[in-house]
Amino acid sequence: MIDKRNFFYASDLAQLYNISKQTLIFYDKKDLFKPDYVDSNGYRMYSLKQFFILGIILDLKTMGFNLNDIKNFFGAPHP
Repeated sequence: MIDKRNFFYASDLAQLYNISKQTLIFYDKKDLFKPDYVDSNGYRMYSLKQFFILGIILDLKTMGFNLNDIKNFFGAPHP
């Protein structure tokens, strides 16, 4: 069992970055930003490291990078 105190729920993470929870779900479906843990009721949970990674993703989006460019930045393979 994981210690949930060390994770952010999707709604909390979205609120911290002023984005919608649907944005996180979209990034998950695009294999760009997947939660570290999904609990038994389907709640997505993100680590502190992911908090910072999301900040980088959002900064790259602001600079005009598209999702494939960002995937390449993180070394993720294309679908």
